[in-house]
Amino acid sequence: MAVRPVKGKVRKKVAGKKAARKKVARRPKARQVVSGNRTLSLPTKPKEIDRDLHAYKILIYGREKIGKTTIFASFPDAIFFSTEPGTKGLEVYEFNHDDGGVKTWEIFVQGVDLLLKTDRFRFVIIDTADRAYEKCKDWLCRTWGIDYPGVTAEGKEDYGKSWGAIRDEFQKQIDRIIASGRGVGFTSHSKEVEIKVKNAESYHRIQPTMSNQARKAIEPLVDFFFYAEYAKDNEGNTQRILICEGDESIWAGARAGVTRDFPRLLPMHPDNGYKIIEDAFLGKSRGLDARTLQPSKLSSKSGGKLINKQKSRAIRKSLKKKGVR
Repeated sequence: MAVRPVKGKVRKKVAGKKAARKKVARRPKARQVVSGNRTLSLPTKPKEIDRDLHAYKILIYGREKIGKTTIFASFPDAIFFSTEPGTKGLEVYEFNHDDGGVKTWEIFVQGVDLLLKTDRFRFVIIDTADRAYEKCKDWLCRTWGIDYPGVTAEGKEDYGKSWGAIRDEFQKQIDRIIASGRGVGFTSHSKEVEIKVKNAESYHRIQPTMSNQARKAIEPLVDFFFYAEYAKDNEGNTQRILICEGDESIWAGARAGVTRDFPRLLPMHPDNGYKIIEDAFLGKSRGLDARTLQPSKLSSKSGGKLINKQKSRAIRKSLKKKGVR
């Protein structure tokens, strides 16, 4: 009598062998991978937060002659790449000073080349970011033989190719500075623009004077962005302050995760501006007490509103601590 094969059991055994083979195939064969002359491996613990301020990029913007360049002049071992005459009254290292500073993008790139051949200077201050970007734009237009980005030499639309090339070139040179272990500071002027919102009231906002294309290139690079403003203390003295946390009316703040509990307001001091920012960065300073400030006659409309807003917030917080509702 013929014996029937037990198909179900055979199928189960075969299926079990296939599953085992799949499991083995998914297991990593090695914990390290060789890439060229380097051996790469996955991290075994979180990296530490960099507590050296020169590892970060800072943008300070505000009205002309409010002291943006002066603050950066207090940064230790800094060199200025000046695109406008803003350092006349300051004793600083300025690249190509005897021949007018950074007059073209070619000179800017030559300055970066020279920096990379030395270990001098911890900070590079680009004063201003607006004009540096414009010089990069002019360079690309000359190189490509076009009158303005957005069109080819034949006058046809290039679908953003030239704008993208400007952004890539600008960021490339800044990345070269950053990769050398140096900090980067940017300055810009300020402007007030009207923001129109669909089905809602429009509002005004203070932001850097950079063009929209320049902002697209520079904003991704920046870790801290501070707005310089005027205020008045309780004794009636006018002060220059840094607004470090803005709102819908003022663009100011820091990259998410860069720092915790950074003061909302800092004093601007010509001699120890770097120390003030560093102490705030390291958590050693609580900044200005907003309860002691009020708008001055020199304050912008949006700046005055924010000062009053932060003052009211600080008063409410103080009363809450005291148990007063």
